[in-house]
Amino acid sequence: MEDDEDRTLELGEYRARHAENLRRQLERTRGTYLMMRESGYSKDTSVRLRFAYRAAPHEAANALAEHLRARTKYVVKVDAEGDRWIVHGVTKRARLSASSLGRWVHWMYTAGYRFDCVFDGWGARVSG
Repeated sequence: MEDDEDRTLELGEYRARHAENLRRQLERTRGTYLMMRESGYSKDTSVRLRFAYRAAPHEAANALAEHLRARTKYVVKVDAEGDRWIVHGVTKRARLSASSLGRWVHWMYTAGYRFDCVFDGWGARVSG
């Protein structure tokens, strides 16, 4: 019985840690979007976003990459980093608002969570 309680506590801590990571990721996204706007980005401009997920076991990284390719048609790569793997890629061009970007980050983060990979962030090149 004690093992079940320990697993429940571990799962609860795992979920809490991911919820906090998602909150921080969304907070950074709001700040980055504001910097993009200050750099000349407008909602009428299409951009491609680069994204990455932190190191994961090979099977998890490959499963996430396949999921992203199938669902989004993004260019997605899996590269070795020591005995772990990094998932990274580039989106198709899209026009972004603060709210659509927030929804995208939430979706990307949740996709990573499903495959035991942590969404590490995104970036965009803005010329203005």
